[in-house]
Amino acid sequence: LPEHYRAIIQKGWNAFLKGKYGTTKALLASWNQEAKPYGAELLRNRRFEEGTLGWSREQQGSTSYAWASESAAGQTNAPEGRVLHLSALKTDGTNWHMQLHQTGQNLKEGEMYTLTFAARSDQDRAVGVNARLDQDPWSFVGLDGAASLGPAWKRFSFTFIAHGAVENNVRISWMLRDNGADVYLADVSLKPGGGGVALVRVIDNGEGIEG
Repeated sequence: LPEHYRAIIQKGWNAFLKGKYGTTKALLASWNQEAKPYGAELLRNRRFEEGTLGWSREQQGSTSYAWASESAAGQTNAPEGRVLHLSALKTDGTNWHMQLHQTGQNLKEGEMYTLTFAARSDQDRAVGVNARLDQDPWSFVGLDGAASLGPAWKRFSFTFIAHGAVENNVRISWMLRDNGADVYLADVSLKPGGGGVALVRVIDNGEGIEG
């Protein structure tokens, strides 16, 4: 929004928050009352230091893509560890024919989980992100979202409640869709818990929001 209108909305929002909660401490206590502390890491080889071990790729129909663990050294805002480089070789017009999975997850029914990762692409594009059964009927288990990628590294976080989970038969997946632009994935994490919020001070330096 233009600065004039953004300032009006921000002033009104701040006034509403102060009237409702009184203090920042009270606001955070209210917004975080359903948050749960993070548990142990659930994913294997989450930073691809062991290549593609523990991961599987799906190539349906006539699609195909290459994958390789690479170094991200020297890249701006590069995540920790190595990067999984996904490069489409052939697409066929069907969004779900190219996917990346980590299967065999033992998610507990009704529990909260948080999936985080860093990603980028050579071009602006989106990838699907989901948690679903890795057996028939292949239904979603609380997460069916999307991440908008671009040339710069971005970090993504998805918190969800597991519903319809089957013991040791849930997979975490990225759907490459019918797009030939390369995708780079890194620093992936899946942990029980999450749901917390924090307040961030945003600074506009005249060249875009940076804080």
